[in-house]
Formats: sequence, C-alpha cells, structure tokens
Amino acid sequence: MKVAISNIAWPIEREAEAAEVLRAFRVGGVEVAPTKCGRGRRMRRRAM
Repeated sequence: MKVAISNIAWPIEREAEAAEVLRAFRVGGVEVAPTKCGRGRRMRRRAM
C-alpha cells in the first residue's frame, strides 16, 4: 500500500523530526501545501 501525508500535519520548525518519523514508517510521499514552502510561505507571511 502506498502512503502519503500532507506537510500541514506538522509545524515548520519540526520538519526534520517529521522527516525521521515518515522514513521510519516508510511513508512514500508528502503532499506539499504551497503556503508551507518557497514562495507560498513568503506570501503567507506578508498577508499576516
């Protein structure tokens, strides 16, 4: 079975820890929310 999870499931400051857990459980993919990476993150900060 293929398993994926969205990166909105954990706070940005815990990304490294989340990656370790995902590897341990053999999660095969992460669905990336635009507001939590790259340009989307910068746009979200400006809106606040």
